[in-house]
Amino acid sequence: MSAQSAECLRTVLSCARCRRRKIRCDRLVPAYDLAAGAPCTAFNPRGDTEIPRSVVHFLEQEIAMLETELRNEGITTEIASPEANRSLDLPCVFKDSVSEINVLQPIPGSISRRDPVREAITASCELQSMIGATIPAGNCLTDMISSVRMGLTPSYTPSLPTAAAATPIQNSVSSGPQDEGLIDIPVLFSLPMHVVHSLVKKYVQRVLPVYPFLHEPSIWGHVERATQNMANQAHGTTSPRVMPDYDFLILYLILSISATLGSANSGHEARCLAFSGSLFAEGIHHLSNRTTFSSDLAEIQSTLLILQYALINPKYANVWVLSGVVMRSCLDLGLHREVSTSMGLDSLAIDLRRQVFWVAYCFDRSICSALQRPLSIPDPSIDTLFPALKGSRPDPTKTLALRQIQFAKLQSTIIEVHFQGKELEEGQTWEKWLSTTDQSLRDWFEMLSPDEDQVSAELAFSTGLTNLYRPSPRIPFPSQSSLLVAFEAACGSAHIYQQHIKCGFFRRPWLAAHNTFSTAMVALFCLRYGHEGICDRWNASEIFQMTKLFTMNLLTLASQGWSEISKYAGTYEKLLGPLLDSVFTENASPSKSFGSSHDAELARLIYPGPAHLEKLRFGNVWFPIESEYQGFDASLFNWED
Repeated sequence: MSAQSAECLRTVLSCARCRRRKIRCDRLVPAYDLAAGAPCTAFNPRGDTEIPRSVVHFLEQEIAMLETELRNEGITTEIASPEANRSLDLPCVFKDSVSEINVLQPIPGSISRRDPVREAITASCELQSMIGATIPAGNCLTDMISSVRMGLTPSYTPSLPTAAAATPIQNSVSSGPQDEGLIDIPVLFSLPMHVVHSLVKKYVQRVLPVYPFLHEPSIWGHVERATQNMANQAHGTTSPRVMPDYDFLILYLILSISATLGSANSGHEARCLAFSGSLFAEGIHHLSNRTTFSSDLAEIQSTLLILQYALINPKYANVWVLSGVVMRSCLDLGLHREVSTSMGLDSLAIDLRRQVFWVAYCFDRSICSALQRPLSIPDPSIDTLFPALKGSRPDPTKTLALRQIQFAKLQSTIIEVHFQGKELEEGQTWEKWLSTTDQSLRDWFEMLSPDEDQVSAELAFSTGLTNLYRPSPRIPFPSQSSLLVAFEAACGSAHIYQQHIKCGFFRRPWLAAHNTFSTAMVALFCLRYGHEGICDRWNASEIFQMTKLFTMNLLTLASQGWSEISKYAGTYEKLLGPLLDSVFTENASPSKSFGSSHDAELARLIYPGPAHLEKLRFGNVWFPIESEYQGFDASLFNWED
């Protein structure tokens, strides 16, 4: 045996953090580094990107399923050395994606180091598509916002664009302003200073109390430094250019968000959204390799701002990817652990760490709840305190944020029990758990804060009840009483969303679209399997009006610039029609009009997780920034908000 053939295959066993810091790793994967206060994530030898925790959980389930299918096909031979010439007979799903996978004649007494099933799965285009759908093509944060496919799922299959197809956002990383070192700022420069301050003030007063991941004095510091820098560069020119700067990035993102607040009541909603998109497209150039972040926490804060804007205008950023990036960054910094006094941080720094984590936590729970995807971190792993707790009473300025956190924890409990197999407490029955969680939701809703938006609280409560009593992998067919509650709550949330979508102050179409379609599927399931109880409770006219609200909401969202959603309205109507036939025809069973094909379609859609590969095969749609940006017009905004 030659020395080359006898050489052992080198395997990277160090974790990502130890490899990055070039320190000795104990090679216990996964493990928790108590000294560093950070989780140990495995190194990805195929690139610099670390796979999100939720993606790993899903892929493990998919791999287990594919392994079973391959074994059923009789594929049990071992992968060979390159010298072998016999190819592995794979199922047709893999034949086009796996090239030259060879087998080796078994050697008696030898120990296999490679698994043919694992190799086949890893090389398959389907698995690569799933991984690519939630991981950006590059290793820069800009790659996560450069291209988004506008569908009801947030995932897309990324590919590196050609120079001709690259968007201005991508060019900010590879060419153009970054090569020259300076960035044009025509949109920001056109804004009067009093407008800039008014928009920032609106964000500080209306959004920051609910999501306090930024310190208010720091926000005004960013504004002051950015405007002063712009004024210094404006001497003797009508088109100033500036270097990529973190202060400008924060200012642009806040202005982009604030420009959409209350736009539904101004009569210029479309123009406000276009103006907001112009601000975002121009400001995101400051997110480049030349931008200097003061700390890792500052980078998370900027990503949270981008995520906030993505929920408002999903075509500019990938919500699912950004949410995963934020949570992985929080875990890497150990923000989910309470700070030790040995770190020597002051109370303001400690509280800011808590605020950043809990805002990221709220985003993670709301997004995972809308998609029924695994949570990024289980609640038992979190021991950091809530923000600004003074003794037993919270800081009054953090009341709205604490309300968000409390509801997010209830969401977390529901997701873990329904979708992640969390065990109930010892001696607790399913009915007792439902009753306890139901009462917790009602207690949360009844403790409405005077400063809280009542419509948002009602919407959260209705959505929580729908998710509590809905069918799930744990309870595929809930009781008739549960179906009745779920149907009423789902239709109630649709009624509230109708008001919120049309005239809400802080609207987030991404959440509205996903929650509307998810609750619509729950309503269909309840009408299919709880038909008798629903028809006894409401008459045919009431059921018709209640169920049509979902169609109206989806079409309204489609008319606001997300045209792809209309397809999902059609899917819902296709399934609703046969069920309404049974409602209009007294004493008719839904099974007579709702055939097996309808049942199969409903069963596929009731759990809208990432397992539907067709959602990842729509290809890439690049959304170039408008060549002519929407300029500023003072009449666009309602200055009394």
